[in-house]
Amino acid sequence: LVRMPVMASFEPTLTRTLPFAYAFNQAAADSLLPVLALHGLQVQKLTAAANVTAQGFMVDSVIVRGPRDTPRVLREVTGNWSTSAARTLPAGTYVVPAGQQFGLLAFYLLEPESDDGLSSYLGAVLARGHEYPIIRITARRTLQTQPVR
Repeated sequence: LVRMPVMASFEPTLTRTLPFAYAFNQAAADSLLPVLALHGLQVQKLTAAANVTAQGFMVDSVIVRGPRDTPRVLREVTGNWSTSAARTLPAGTYVVPAGQQFGLLAFYLLEPESDDGLSSYLGAVLARGHEYPIIRITARRTLQTQPVR
């Protein structure tokens, strides 16, 4: 017999508000799209430029934690979210709506401060002093999009 602790409840160390959607460009899409598809998340692509209210995350540090239970190199990203402001997203920008069936999973995977998010897949585009490559669209907006397969 082996005595094992049962972790039945958790206390959050950080809380965030679910945004309307997340957005990223082609450089991030190359790494993110296969993983998002594997998790069953719907991704859309803007067919026309869109004016949105959004927040960016300025990266203060990227700490490489090394592999844990997988060969994937884990990265811890620290920084601060900007205040929501008007932005223009060009046509071709990828959008992941949070109001979809697996929206909470998108929230968990795409937030830069998530313990097990997708920042590990963004190694080539993460840099201290630069904006995180995934932004939050914070206000509801009708967007002209097409599904990404």
